[in-house]
Amino acid sequence: MTSIEREKFFYAVCIHNCIRLGDQLPIDWQNADDSLLASLHGAFAMTYPILKNIPIEWYKYRIVEPAFVESLRLTHDLSDHDIERVKEAIQQYDPRDWRLFDYVRELAEA
Repeated sequence: MTSIEREKFFYAVCIHNCIRLGDQLPIDWQNADDSLLASLHGAFAMTYPILKNIPIEWYKYRIVEPAFVESLRLTHDLSDHDIERVKEAIQQYDPRDWRLFDYVRELAEA
């Protein structure tokens, strides 16, 4: 595997417990039926609480992008006010844009 292929594999499969440990998840889980997606949404929301009220249909392809995932990982200790700011930001930034990560990191360090 190339370094890009390894990165894609890591963020698509390894980093997310619910994907890595999921029982017989299809490779194309993003196209699974609504009941599986609802279950995965619950697991993602437990891992990344900011996703709790965001439909999985919106983030299911973003959740495999490194910049998006690393940005979500920084949100655990943010205030409610900053969480709302990040929710607005994730709608404006491309999920591959590391400026989103920089923005969330600045909020986390403030």
